[in-house]
Amino acid sequence: MTAYDSGVPGPAQPERAPEAFPTSGPPPVPAGPGVRPPFAAPPVRKEPGKLALWLILGGLGVVVCLVAGGIGLGGALISAYNDTDREARTAVSDYLDALRDEQYGDAYRMTCRAHRKEVSEESFAASKRGAGRLDAYQLDTILPVEAPDSDEPEPAYAVPAELRFDDGSVDYRHFVVVREPLKAPKPGDKAADAEFGFRVCGEQTRRPTPNPT
Repeated sequence: MTAYDSGVPGPAQPERAPEAFPTSGPPPVPAGPGVRPPFAAPPVRKEPGKLALWLILGGLGVVVCLVAGGIGLGGALISAYNDTDREARTAVSDYLDALRDEQYGDAYRMTCRAHRKEVSEESFAASKRGAGRLDAYQLDTILPVEAPDSDEPEPAYAVPAELRFDDGSVDYRHFVVVREPLKAPKPGDKAADAEFGFRVCGEQTRRPTPNPT
């Protein structure tokens, strides 16, 4: 029978003393804010050359964006001017075609509303008949001018023209055009829905070229 079986306690086993430090490895880093590790990484040294390079590249990028924006704006302005020039010269060309074909009523309806208020269709036709029969013409690039009396506060342009008549005479005139609604607005119509176009709103006569014959 053993001591355990007999109920008699055996000899007590000696307790092992706790180890003060782990048997291997460095001491653990205490946790908590504000505690620096025992071996901090060295600070990174910034190179001034790279910083200057990035600043130069950034400045060049800004310059490129500004130049590209200026080119785009300039191209848009040139395109708008070309469209205006084409529309204005088309309006004068249609007007002169009607005069050449002696369609004075059609030419009268191509004039601006301010002109039609001052001059009747009969007076207009009589004056154009007495001016001689138009044979040919040549138009030049538009010129911005001061707007005449018109119902619409729109910019005005002058279209220089060289006119040749059937008697051989040559005349130079500036046809002033303004942008107006092509149709009279109806009650309830919105101004934004109106279709605009150029109409002839007067002529500025220059000294005619002497007849070479």
